[in-house]
Amino acid sequence: MRDSKSRNSMIKAVLFDMDNTLHHLDAAVLAAADAVFCYCKEEFAASLSLLSCTAAEREDAVIDCLRGLQNPVPCLWLYQKLEEACTDGFPETGAILRELKNRGCKLAVFTKADGAEVIPRLDMLGLLSYFDAVYTGEYFAYRKPVHNPYAEVLLSLGFYADEGAFVDAELMERLREHPPEHALPFLEEHVKTLRRTNIRLRRIWKY
Repeated sequence: MRDSKSRNSMIKAVLFDMDNTLHHLDAAVLAAADAVFCYCKEEFAASLSLLSCTAAEREDAVIDCLRGLQNPVPCLWLYQKLEEACTDGFPETGAILRELKNRGCKLAVFTKADGAEVIPRLDMLGLLSYFDAVYTGEYFAYRKPVHNPYAEVLLSLGFYADEGAFVDAELMERLREHPPEHALPFLEEHVKTLRRTNIRLRRIWKY
């Protein structure tokens, strides 16, 4: 067992959320929903009402709306195909991942999303090769309850919790504002700030 690392140790692993972090899911959901609602001759207001949802809730809200239609099966099929076709990455993402890899960081996807969708989507976006591992909802399903999945994932990669950083949609948006070569220093400063403000460095999933 290695000695415990200091709180100021360098970041050696970066975990990324998937939806709206590595790709713009929300834009794809809205575009596909608008097209399907028009095709199904539903009132356009039905899709506009989805704007009141958060980005995290919107895809489930769309599917619930479509299931309530008179003939839901073809509409759901069309929605899924259109969402996939509309899915697009952020232009800066590849450069950020490449820079972190060049700096020696292990990279992993850490998401609740369905693994059957995550890996094909990463491949379609040209991002799959950057990641050393992909952890999806299924990975933790048989471990419930997992009180600290963040630490468990880092341990499976060979690191302690204080050697990693977690990037969600909000943090990725801030990362994209900086040149790629500033990505690792930015994450290190972000983690130091969290420590100074006593925010625990973990993500708790609710099951």
